[in-house]
Amino acid sequence: MPAPRRHEVVLNATSRRSACLQMAFFDVDGTCVDTTILHYYVWFVRDRVAPPWRWLRIGKLLSLVPYYWVLDQVSRTAFSIAFYRAYAGIAAAELEEWGRTTLRQRLLPHVYPGARAEISALGRDGVPITFVTGSLPAVVEPVRQLAAQEGSPAEVLGSVLAVRRGVFTGDLEGAPLASEAKRRRLESLATERGISLEQCAAYGDSMADLPMLEAVGQPVAANPTPSLRRIARRRGWTICDWA
Repeated sequence: MPAPRRHEVVLNATSRRSACLQMAFFDVDGTCVDTTILHYYVWFVRDRVAPPWRWLRIGKLLSLVPYYWVLDQVSRTAFSIAFYRAYAGIAAAELEEWGRTTLRQRLLPHVYPGARAEISALGRDGVPITFVTGSLPAVVEPVRQLAAQEGSPAEVLGSVLAVRRGVFTGDLEGAPLASEAKRRRLESLATERGISLEQCAAYGDSMADLPMLEAVGQPVAANPTPSLRRIARRRGWTICDWA
């Protein structure tokens, strides 16, 4: 393991805090980009699914939006499990190829400038970045590529869809990466890599990221929801408004 590099996490335009970071963990949707997991599905269907199936899939999604919204207020985990059933019947290789190529031009304009600047600063300091997201790794690939181009060793820990005969079943393999599942993955990764979470930073925007933020020594509430902002202020955490 290389020696930790010194990196400054930006609180705002005039205030900074320094820390030696071994790794930085980022949520993606809402934290780094102004998207949700629904955006990726709609973009993919528009780009790669032919009519009339395209309109049938989008129409079904729109009819379920109120249901998804209610589920998300109750449990991000329950919402993710329900939403990912929409991917049933989609070829896994098609989604992965789309994520490597076409998605980049759609997604990168949605990256917050502040998030890009922070990722760039981490890259200059050689701090490894791990994106910990409820999204699928294939659709986060352009953001991982961006971090890698800025000089950071970058990887993605995301939700994983089950595949049968090359096609998504609509079921998740294991729990979606949200809430306590994020904390468990960080703790597992830290054990595997021999790193201290006290010497790591984490960036998140919602209450679903709270366990991840609590697990590290340098939590950053980035574009926080009102609930997370209140907690961050009470605990003296760094708050960044990148939106």
